[in-house]
Amino acid sequence: MINKHIFQEIDYHIKSLQNIFIAFKPILGELSTQGIDTCECLKQKLNVQDLIKLRNLVFSLRSIYSPSDIRTHKAIVNEITNLLIFSAIYLKLDQNISDHFRLLVVEDYLTFSLHLSQQGLPGESYNYQNFAINSSPFNPSDKQIEWDFSFWQRIINRKDIEGQREVLIMLVGHFFYLSRILGHNYRESHELYKETNKWLKTGKEAKLEDIYYLAFYAGVLASNYNEDHSNWVHKQLLEQYQIQIDLKNEVLAFIIAETFTTTFGKIIEEDITLWAKRALSLDVEMPEESRVALKLCKMKGEHKFDKEGLETLLRTYLEHLNSSLSILENCNIRNRRSDILITIIMLAIKHEEYSFAVKSAVLWRTFFNPDDVDEQLFDDVIILLIPTLKDAKSIYLIMEDGNTTYHEFDDSLSLKEFLKIKNSFEGTWTVIAGDTEPINKVEYDTPNDEYSSMYDMAIEKYFNPREIANLLKGVSKEKKIRLLELTWTNTPIIPKISWYLQRNISLLGNSKNLKEAKLKKVLIWCDPDNSLTDAYNEKEALEVLLNYYGISYEVYVGSECSLQLFLSKYNDLDFDLIWLMCHGAFNFDNPNDSVLTISETETVRLSQLVFNNQHRKEKRLLVLNACQSGCSTIRYDGMGFVGLGSSLSSRNQTVFGHLWSVHSFAASILGPLFLTHILNGSSWGEALNLSRIDMSKGKEAILKSLRISIWDKIQLMDSIEYRNINLKELIYWASPILFE
Repeated sequence: MINKHIFQEIDYHIKSLQNIFIAFKPILGELSTQGIDTCECLKQKLNVQDLIKLRNLVFSLRSIYSPSDIRTHKAIVNEITNLLIFSAIYLKLDQNISDHFRLLVVEDYLTFSLHLSQQGLPGESYNYQNFAINSSPFNPSDKQIEWDFSFWQRIINRKDIEGQREVLIMLVGHFFYLSRILGHNYRESHELYKETNKWLKTGKEAKLEDIYYLAFYAGVLASNYNEDHSNWVHKQLLEQYQIQIDLKNEVLAFIIAETFTTTFGKIIEEDITLWAKRALSLDVEMPEESRVALKLCKMKGEHKFDKEGLETLLRTYLEHLNSSLSILENCNIRNRRSDILITIIMLAIKHEEYSFAVKSAVLWRTFFNPDDVDEQLFDDVIILLIPTLKDAKSIYLIMEDGNTTYHEFDDSLSLKEFLKIKNSFEGTWTVIAGDTEPINKVEYDTPNDEYSSMYDMAIEKYFNPREIANLLKGVSKEKKIRLLELTWTNTPIIPKISWYLQRNISLLGNSKNLKEAKLKKVLIWCDPDNSLTDAYNEKEALEVLLNYYGISYEVYVGSECSLQLFLSKYNDLDFDLIWLMCHGAFNFDNPNDSVLTISETETVRLSQLVFNNQHRKEKRLLVLNACQSGCSTIRYDGMGFVGLGSSLSSRNQTVFGHLWSVHSFAASILGPLFLTHILNGSSWGEALNLSRIDMSKGKEAILKSLRISIWDKIQLMDSIEYRNINLKELIYWASPILFE
């Protein structure tokens, strides 16, 4: 039975790969034909020669095409690696051939992991890096072994295979890279260095992989210093730079020079400005992001503030991204290279050019319409919040009418301490890069109400929302207040400041917005998988409100819901409000694949919705009353570009989303409160803030607001009166924010 099951798996993967080659035939021609024919041969007889041939053809397909659609690329990698693994088991290969298959699988996982890192998806990259490291499928003991060096010793010693040493060196080097980006595994990185540097080649024999190994380990040392290792790496890099210059291998020399412009260069007291000049002088086709970062490094070292030059550099880079990448790729790369923006902003702050710092942040965030930025800087009040590790400080820049004030708070809580409390509350885990303490990975992903008060107090201590609200009290009611956070922390800072200020603040995502639509037609998408009992109370309340105000609406519930129907309704420009009551899940490893449950068996991914550009005369409201619908990417010290709320908002659409896994009963109350205040004449932002304030005051305030428009006794009101939940707690009212 086991062999039958394995053979069925093999047959499935061969057919899947054949279909992939058929799909790519119009693009790849002869290569696809060879792939189709090789699959046909394998269907007739499974054999080692054709398996290796097919794998090499797939590798060529990936190298030539390198699909920007991550899901397509992922499917190709999974199909070929699973085929090799199941075939090795089914054919009962001897160790030599099995080792060769294993090397091919490692290389396939590694190259995909590298691609994911370049795309700004380090969490997903880390998953595939672990697939490459894990020896389990080829280990006869069925015991998972990480870093099986007996295998690597065997395979490297073989003369009939080429490139195996380079695969290991790049695998370890990339592990170093991800350890620095994700902020952990430093101890393992140091142990790996000691275990694997015997396979490193230096001098004239050094290859690209060897240089990356040294450069990436230098990144680890910059975050987690080891003097002996740093001295050795420093010495090797200096020697290798001169060797590569002598050999006229300027690509490798460039990698080394660029490494010396990083934090590692500063720690070992190299002249990073000199190294930036050296890197820029090399005749190489450098990535645009490297060119920009090096120019910034050079300008920073020249101790002058060239505002015009910095803005030109920034705009040129943004235009490059806009012209060459899709929306989500653009967002992910902008997140990955947030160091460019941080350098500009900190340089501006150093020279007290606070308005330029805010303008740069707005440009970076509103990259699709950069020409509208100057107008917005005068139309709105903009807050730039910068959480910092330095001396437990938080920095706020507040711009009004083109003038910017700087505010720095000495916090009674450090960012590291704050994140520990946040992790305990949310059921997630976030770490500070460079932290040497063991990581406490939590096993739940829903908020813990026992930590709600502690989390509330932590926000007060670190972010000082009361003090910021006091600074904003003089702002004209005619102006919108919009906030940018660098680094984005997925924290209810906006709800807290808004609560003290008694007026709304929204998250800035777009440079210029259309007028909010008057609600004439509404779509309600309720409990599509029949698992949210509280959603029916919410639906009933919404229907009562819409009927009372004579607003047209369509309702789809449970089995009536389908993905095809939803997508058609989502693209219908006649809907001024689309309201979803469903499950949501933010994918922290690959935010592009964050999902909403749309039917009993279907989900819709962010990547399926983000390309539906709406062209309306007035702005639409999208309410995602779903878990994690307001979560965004935290990594890279970025602005939280990618998430359901942040990515689906545009000048044509405002999005309501939740910052954590929301309590279904609380969500069923917040929704009708929000709509009640909208229908009573409040702007969307004002309506949300009034709803949060009602919730924070408890049951009586909630019922009083609902009874403004709902006279009939409905189930929701009974539930509010009789269910024993303290709705005043932050966990229940502070999760929703507006993205606009």
